[in-house]
Order: sequence, then structure tokens, then C-alpha cells
Amino acid sequence: MKTTSRKRMAMSGVLAATLVGGAGMLMSPSSLAQSAPTAPTAPNAEKLPSGMDIINKFVDATGGMDAYQQRTSYITKANLEIPMAGITADMTIYMQAPNKMATKLDLGQFGSQQTVTDGTDAWEISTMTGPRLLTDAEKASLQRQAAFDVQFNPEKYYESIETVQKTEFADEPAYEVKLTTKDGNTVTQYYSVESSLLLGQSSKEQTQMGEMESTVTMSDYRDAGGVKVPFKTVIEIPSMGMTQNLTITNIDTETKIDPAVFAMPDEIKQLKDQQKK
Repeated sequence: MKTTSRKRMAMSGVLAATLVGGAGMLMSPSSLAQSAPTAPTAPNAEKLPSGMDIINKFVDATGGMDAYQQRTSYITKANLEIPMAGITADMTIYMQAPNKMATKLDLGQFGSQQTVTDGTDAWEISTMTGPRLLTDAEKASLQRQAAFDVQFNPEKYYESIETVQKTEFADEPAYEVKLTTKDGNTVTQYYSVESSLLLGQSSKEQTQMGEMESTVTMSDYRDAGGVKVPFKTVIEIPSMGMTQNLTITNIDTETKIDPAVFAMPDEIKQLKDQQKK
């Protein structure tokens, strides 16, 4: 029973790390699947747009640069379902410019989980596993996700951004874009050829249970404070034969977030002090 509970909490941790993109749009997991190498270009082959051109069109399609830059904070409410595990949960994501984020999961009988970065440190507090400081890889991933300018200023966070090929994702033509972080990890994302919207990505995420591969599909884009975001996200985790469904119910761009949401609790301070010794 204890092993099952830990697996369930690990699954929720993968979701918390991966699905922040449902609110923040451009996701950046810590250690992601490598893209296939670009095939040689045939003489009459269609010329592919650059990775930056594709991302710029995505920004335009979802609200434009000004709309992104005007965002200072937002609170996302969502419902999580993991049918195979019989789990339903309420999720709240707090985002505060320039780089603070807190994700809170209420898992009912399985307890709760909080994952937070205050812009400098990153930690998790779980009913099942207790408090812990995130690993360096987890922290780097979370801090990229928390950065408000990662959508419209990706060159600040990625060493290279390249278009790999024109392919299909979620049953529609898509551009496959490979982004390589400054620490050498990569993320492969898929943008609709027709709408320029981000359709999803395939990735490998570091969790307490080890590395987990997942495929994320996003849909049902709606306006939230001038920026369109996907209100439906599906995560498939092949190693567990599992699907997770996240449905956003509300995005509040008006309510001021209490700074206490991002404050480091005493138990995390103690762990940080112990780590210094």
C-alpha cells in the first residue's frame, strides 16, 4: 500500500511539473527526449521556417507581445483526473512575475502536495513524502517554467532553437521544434502549421520515482487576460500505462497574490541549513 501511495504521489508530481505549461504555455522539463536529426534537404523540398519564427507566430496567435508583457500575475484553477489510479484532484497554480510559481494539489484521501519556487530556491511539501528541496535538475526546470518572459524571450533560456521537420501531431500538420537549454537538455515541441498554436510535446521528466517519459497534448485554447491558453491538457505516461487529464476551470488575472504563497516554510529552511553543513 505504501508503494502504491508513493507512485500516486510521484504521478501527481510529474503532472505538477509538466502541466504548469497549461497556464504558462511554453514548457521546459528538466531532461527531455532528443529529437530526430534533420534529414538532408531535397532540391525541391519546402523550406522550413526558423524555430524563432515559429515561436514568434505562436506569441502573435495567442495574444501578441504586448499582452504577454502586461501580465504580472495570475491564478489558475484546474481539475485533475487519473482514471487508472482512481485519483481526482483540485489544482491551483500561482504565478507571479518575474519568476515565482507555486503549484498546490489537493488529492483528497491521498493528502496534498505543494511545489514552489520563490525565484531563488525550489521545494516540495507532500503529505506522503514530507518536505524536500528539489534537485538541481528539477529546480532548473521549475524556474524556467516560472519565468514570465520565457514565451517571448526564449533565447534567454535556450542555447539553440531549431526547426527539425514538418510532421504530424494530434492528427494535424505541425512543425517540430527542438530547443536546447544552456545546460544541454532539450525539449521538443509541436506547433500547428495552420493556427501556429502549441499542440504539445514529448519529454522525459525527472521525479522522485526516477525518469518518466510523457507525451503532452494541449487543446481548447481560450482567452485569459488577453493571452490564449489551452484549457484541456492530456498527459500520457507509457511506463505506467497511464493517462492524466487536466481541465482548467478558471484563470484569474485580477486578484493580487498574497506573498505568503511563495514564502519558504520553516521545515524547508531547516533542510536548507542542513544542506549547507
